Amino acid sequence: MIKSIILSALIIGGMFCTIVCGQVPCRSGKLNPDAKMVLQYMPDMTLEQERSMSVEERRNHVPPDLDPVPESKMQRIKITADSIPVIVFRPDNTDGKTLPVVIDYHGGAFVAPLQPWMYQFSYGLANSLNAIVFAVDYRVAPEYRFPVAVNDSYNAFTWLADNAGRFGGDTSRIMLNGVSAGGNLAAVVSLLARDNGRGNKIKMMLLFCPAVDNPLNSTYPSITENATGYGITKNTLLWVTENYSSNLAKDTTDFRMFPIKAKYFKDLPPTLIFTAEFDVLRDEGLAYAAKLREAGVPVIARCFAGQVHTFMGLAANAPEWKQIDEDTRAYIKKYL
Repeated sequence: MIKSIILSALIIGGMFCTIVCGQVPCRSGKLNPDAKMVLQYMPDMTLEQERSMSVEERRNHVPPDLDPVPESKMQRIKITADSIPVIVFRPDNTDGKTLPVVIDYHGGAFVAPLQPWMYQFSYGLANSLNAIVFAVDYRVAPEYRFPVAVNDSYNAFTWLADNAGRFGGDTSRIMLNGVSAGGNLAAVVSLLARDNGRGNKIKMMLLFCPAVDNPLNSTYPSITENATGYGITKNTLLWVTENYSSNLAKDTTDFRMFPIKAKYFKDLPPTLIFTAEFDVLRDEGLAYAAKLREAGVPVIARCFAGQVHTFMGLAANAPEWKQIDEDTRAYIKKYL
């Protein structure tokens, strides 16, 4: 189920272990062979090289759309006062039933908009979860810096919470989904929804390799251990933060930029968090899971050994996907 839908979203960006509060993260020390093949095409860059590479170059350096979704399977709409583009994906067989709503926040380091090669991810999500998926094309940096993406993401949530029924969605059953930068936005939306009295609409959340803390002063072991050599480097995170923020001193203390800085974590939706051993973001994802768990929020958090950020290169039939599939099915059955 989930294995096929996540694979389409992974490029941007078996042995596994379950993480519980206080447990040491997965540390096999052995990089997955599939990841090794992908990483040879992702050389490290110094911070100066990261800064000298234009945003346009990064946006154009994307995988081809090898499996395009037919236009007949998509509905393009614009929502909220800011006319945020959203693509609606329905499962192939709905039988006229009202279906759960999945609000999907894509990855892309806060600088890449929703792109055609990402469509298969959302379409697969709709079919796998038998849900109406709304892929939110929030505005991105550096043209639109923080908090524009946050405002777009939250405003899209509130609009969909009120209006998704017009598209066949059950607004009493909403799931937030986010990969990498999108995981950051999904986490922030859940906090804002709770604070604004709308958190009861969100029944569960899935965060895949989320970026939730400030890399400028990070002390997590993973940001040192995985600083170079694994595709997404510490320098990448620094460049992303510089481009996303318009005021580093102010923005990086704001929970809307880094949700782990929220004052409290009670009353948030049941959450799945998946991280990777050789991901620079590994430990902050697990730290966020610990914050939720300490606040009494149901959490499954897994760190998958041998993997890099968003499991780049991992084969579709790998056991890691089976585990993610089982976790997601269990949460859907229980909470959605």
